[in-house]
Amino acid sequence: MTDYGKAIELLERAGKIALICHVNPDGDTLGSALALRSFLIKKGKAVDVICDDEKTGKLDFLLDKNPVIGDSDEQYDLAVSVDCGDLERMGNARKNFLRAKSKLVIDHHKTNDRRGDVNVVECDAAATAQIMFKMLSQYDGACITKAEASLLYAGLLTDSGGFYYESTTPETHEVAGGLIEIIGAYHNYIYYKLFEEVERGKFLLHHDALAKAKFFDEGKIAMISFSTADFERTGTDISHTEGAVSNLLKIEGVLVAITLTEVAKHSYKVSFRSRGAVDVSQSASYFGGGGHKNASGCRVCGYFEDVKDKILKSVRDIL
Repeated sequence: MTDYGKAIELLERAGKIALICHVNPDGDTLGSALALRSFLIKKGKAVDVICDDEKTGKLDFLLDKNPVIGDSDEQYDLAVSVDCGDLERMGNARKNFLRAKSKLVIDHHKTNDRRGDVNVVECDAAATAQIMFKMLSQYDGACITKAEASLLYAGLLTDSGGFYYESTTPETHEVAGGLIEIIGAYHNYIYYKLFEEVERGKFLLHHDALAKAKFFDEGKIAMISFSTADFERTGTDISHTEGAVSNLLKIEGVLVAITLTEVAKHSYKVSFRSRGAVDVSQSASYFGGGGHKNASGCRVCGYFEDVKDKILKSVRDIL
């Protein structure tokens, strides 16, 4: 029996199911979980999507008529970890995962700790949405309508960088083609909402950060930062930093792009992006984080200059 078959068997047996998204949710974790929820409701299941974090900004259009809760004291027959590399990524929702009668993991991160009774982990997939579409197609393709396909397409676009990242494969495009067959021209709107539409505050936040970008090692490393003062000045929050780091990789000669975001006093969220063979997941793993070869992240505590120096050393060690 394939992992898809084992996963489908778990879903079939369960009556009450929790779908757990990761903190600081992106389009992949939300799109995949919400699509699975919509699908399972058609199968007569009681389903909650749980995310222990704020869900605002560019992803609002995904949440229309798709409820997400922040906490639950329910006892679930099955908990499904969606796009979460480890327990920490679930935040407080990990309690729902740990106390569920059965556990299923669906993910594409190579650093996944595989804590499920069944683990559907495909590290060569560009997004968890890519895996989800294949699994649901095997389960019952007739239940994948425009509602589910739109959510999965948003997830696929998010984690493939609009099919730009190296993780994009022929299969990624095959899945995208299958989703577009279902949603039609609506795929243009999804792309616009995720990649083109920009709030004024976010534009100013990115503009100011990029204007102060720092370059190291003959331009091979580029770094920007966001402080709480930046968020206050522009009326934004941490969710508005999404996409800024990728702009640095457009600069000629840059192999690694880094963003340091202040999330609390002396605490920073670090995002790494790289080009080609440079594996930034090694740098993230050094600080207890993880992710993919060309896109990873971690949290580091300390004074800004000390954190910056530690991060730079970790990147220099892999160049």
